[in-house]
Amino acid sequence: MRRLPLLLIVIALICSSSPVSAQVPRIFGQGVAASGMGNAFAAQADNPSALHYNPAGMTQLPGVQVMAGGLLVGGPLSHRSLNGLTTSGDHDGVIAWPPPAHTYITANLQGLGVPLLDKLTVGVGMTTPFGSATRWPDTSPFSTVATFSTLPLFDIKPTIAYRLLPDLSIGAGADIYTFAGLFGEGHAEFQRVVSPGNKLELNGKIRHLALMSARYTRPCGMEMGFRSSTSPLSTEVRQHSIWTGSS
Repeated sequence: MRRLPLLLIVIALICSSSPVSAQVPRIFGQGVAASGMGNAFAAQADNPSALHYNPAGMTQLPGVQVMAGGLLVGGPLSHRSLNGLTTSGDHDGVIAWPPPAHTYITANLQGLGVPLLDKLTVGVGMTTPFGSATRWPDTSPFSTVATFSTLPLFDIKPTIAYRLLPDLSIGAGADIYTFAGLFGEGHAEFQRVVSPGNKLELNGKIRHLALMSARYTRPCGMEMGFRSSTSPLSTEVRQHSIWTGSS
């Protein structure tokens, strides 16, 4: 009898299920340390990837620092329909291009000898967050839905941070989303078959930006980070706290 309520809940969940759609494979991890922490890196932010997670953290970094990394997304694609029909596809080649990658450069201006710049840190980054080129044959059972898509998006990140107090820094930056003709046709692209022998192709570009952050370290060793960003489609606010010592 005790298991009956649980059984009813399971049955209700099964009966209330609905179709879902897949998401474009976006690579969220920007560096080994942040990936190992499940991207909860806004409070620590102690390497050049602070440009992405919490620009205020750049004030911890001495001199000029450079960080870069990337992944390769490749291999065959396969889709199996409910009636057992299998369709093969690829990434418009052996690997998706451009591959998901990131490059960050930060410069602490303390060494310039200008008092007004002693507490200022600047940085710039560039990421390609999607490895999303997919190609399917025009004869596939879902060709009227999609035969080809690609999102060669670039995110350029000019960023600045300032140390207000020994334990308080603020930062701000921009996420400039754009495309480059160096890779593909320089725009997002989507194709599908609308009728036998006819294709529909959609192209588009987007540009937008906004990022603010702050970082505070308490004497007892607790670090707190705050990050707020906005885009045409969404607004995101993050707050992370970590202990780095004992009181």
